[in-house]
Amino acid sequence: MKRITDERQEYEIYRIEHVALWTVFWLLVASIPVQLLLFREPVMILGECICVLIVSVFILISFVKRGLWGNYTTPTWKTHLLSGVLTAVIGTSVVAIPLWGKDSFLVSILLSFVVLFPVAFALSYALGVIIKKREKILADETDDPR
Repeated sequence: MKRITDERQEYEIYRIEHVALWTVFWLLVASIPVQLLLFREPVMILGECICVLIVSVFILISFVKRGLWGNYTTPTWKTHLLSGVLTAVIGTSVVAIPLWGKDSFLVSILLSFVVLFPVAFALSYALGVIIKKREKILADETDDPR
């Protein structure tokens, strides 16, 4: 199939796709706690969770493969700590909604935060190390005269 767009049009198409992807992603993420608040049934959010997980893993693998971290941050202790805390708070909130008002509420909240924070921090740190190495390898490849 012959391409009929020029570089400017192709760039505009990528920008539109970029905005659309992130809009759908964040709407799916926002729908998870809303549905939990409305229905209090974890099974009701299974489809959204699977979609968010698939897109998140794809983006994560793509970033690592290309040695990218993000537009506004670099892999530092501060960003690893922040991502660990944010992940633990968001994950704990999702766990808290169906358990609201039950006897095991406080224990479950504390346990989920204590489990999620080190896992998220370790994952962020490991990905940061891998991305830094990958970035160095890619930079060396482009600097290598062949």
